[in-house]
Amino acid sequence: MKKLTFISLLILTLTLAACGGAAPTATPTPEPPPPPTSTPVPPAPEIVVEEAWGRASPMMADAGAIYMHIHNEGDAADTLISAATDACGVVELHETYDKGDGTMGMRPVEGGIEIPADEAVALEPGGLHIMCLQKKADFAVGATVALTLTFEKFGEVTVEAEVREMEEGMMPMSPIAIEEAWGRASPMMADAGAFYMNIHNSGHDADTLISAATGACGVVELHETYDKGDGTMGMRPVEGGIEIPADEAVALEPGGLHIMCLQKKADFAVGAKIMLTLNFEHAGEVMVEAEVRDQ
Repeated sequence: MKKLTFISLLILTLTLAACGGAAPTATPTPEPPPPPTSTPVPPAPEIVVEEAWGRASPMMADAGAIYMHIHNEGDAADTLISAATDACGVVELHETYDKGDGTMGMRPVEGGIEIPADEAVALEPGGLHIMCLQKKADFAVGATVALTLTFEKFGEVTVEAEVREMEEGMMPMSPIAIEEAWGRASPMMADAGAFYMNIHNSGHDADTLISAATGACGVVELHETYDKGDGTMGMRPVEGGIEIPADEAVALEPGGLHIMCLQKKADFAVGAKIMLTLNFEHAGEVMVEAEVRDQ
């Protein structure tokens, strides 16, 4: 009996020792999850427009121009593909270019205006610009014109252009100068009107006035008064334009050469001012304001 009790105590002691001496099983620390794979951000443009302004021109002028600085602060090039404003019927991107004969001209920019990454492009007189045609608003000094620019990648940018007078020195030099431009007063019901002026050519080469245009008239022609040979005078278009000899002046005046306005769209009331665009063979376009007079 004592032997059995001893054996039982021995077994109990060995069992307790085995349980108490076993080392605790360590719980493994989980590995941290791998960082998420980041998708590279593709290069993109960042467009900022500054110093937007428009050239002052009266309501009767059919065209106007808007200038600005366009900054691309992004890391990808972009392209200005169009512009729009309620102040103009048609808006085009234009550039001034060398015709190759010593004169400058204007033409639309094919494909838009590229704005390189991390660079700025200036739209300014004598270079790139936004051309407003079929004007619907008076570009009076101090007025603002809201303009929406559309870029190929960046999308639409809305800017306000303040209308300013042209600063001295900003216009390209031209040998053609216009003085004393005026129009003859006539009521709205009259279908025709006439403009007169003195055209000076200070250059070394002759030039030719080949056409004229104004939003105040449906048709504009260069005319001359001539003797019919029967004691009466008539008017007819000038074939080939009006030549302006080098270092001379030509007078457009009643009874002689003049610019004829047909299909009038405005009242030629005394004091009104009408903007005309004169197109010369070499000097290109020259804009002039003619005041309506009663004479």
